[in-house]
Amino acid sequence: MKQLVLLSISAAISSLASAQSVVRTNEFIYSAAPAKHLAAKTTGVYHDTILMQNITSADTNTLYLATANSDSGYIFGTSGYGFSGFAERYDFNSADSNVQVYGTLSLFSGTVNPASTKNVTFKVWSVGSQAPTSSSRVFFSGFPSTVLDSVSVSMRNLGIGGAAAADTFKIHYFPTATSTLTSSFFVGYTTNYSFAALGGDTIGLQSTRIGGRNSALYTVSGPDTIITNQNATLNGANWLDNGTQLGVSVNLYIFPIVKVYNFLSVNGLTNKNITFFGNYPNPAVNETNVRFSIAESSDVTIDVMDINGRTVKSISAANLNVGEHTVAVDLTSLPSGEYLYLVRSNKGGGVASKFTIAK
Repeated sequence: MKQLVLLSISAAISSLASAQSVVRTNEFIYSAAPAKHLAAKTTGVYHDTILMQNITSADTNTLYLATANSDSGYIFGTSGYGFSGFAERYDFNSADSNVQVYGTLSLFSGTVNPASTKNVTFKVWSVGSQAPTSSSRVFFSGFPSTVLDSVSVSMRNLGIGGAAAADTFKIHYFPTATSTLTSSFFVGYTTNYSFAALGGDTIGLQSTRIGGRNSALYTVSGPDTIITNQNATLNGANWLDNGTQLGVSVNLYIFPIVKVYNFLSVNGLTNKNITFFGNYPNPAVNETNVRFSIAESSDVTIDVMDINGRTVKSISAANLNVGEHTVAVDLTSLPSGEYLYLVRSNKGGGVASKFTIAK
């Protein structure tokens, strides 16, 4: 059941920890990067934007979906808040894993003017240094910093109706893949717009329901508390933490398309509940094996997509135990060519990767 609620961001309160005790604080509202929120809009007006929230346990990992084309934007798009960038963090250990990012796989909703001239820019960022808050013992783990790769895409090509089937995953490759990454990174997008002059372009990146994020909110290091910046929103020139500063605990439906080398690595590439090690063989003929591990017992789905983002095969593995798994994917019905697969856990987390079928 869907429930529509306007979220009062300025009232968000976060739970943090010190070395001795857990304290509740709203200090982030007064941090060095204060939010400059525009008035939230209401439903019922064409090209208006809303926030959709349903925090019942049964719905925590369901996508945000609009009830009508004009009900789009949410927080993670062209909304009344004026936010202009959104990013999700991915972690790996470069000591035993090598990663290149080829592009992004994303899922948007909303409505786009067929004559739109607006663009979004998909990006990969490095992770910045720890950032202070108003407390001398509380720090952010690091926001998006240096742009490592990017590609500009018309809003008309986001998979929102028009030339593509409505609200489908879309693939966008960078002109060249990133160099081999040496540390964790963010993937996401930015866009410039005036809410007063959207001209029919009200888009929103989909996400899990509010409350759907399962990764840790913070870690404790000696006397310090380190806020985990799992995903972030760009407000003006400042990045805000979605969980603690905006009160929105979600996972974003944007995934890096990666190639993981040394697929027998110990750590792999981690996004929330799932750690991805790659697939073998690649190129494949009639079968490939996808290797991953999960930190929490969950259902895992592997979607195989063609180069247009159309799902051509889907495999579900239910009630997997904590630990490492290898799932065989039957490819006998698929012709030779380039494909993607997206590995997702219903407890949060997902990674996409390229592979080739050569028959």
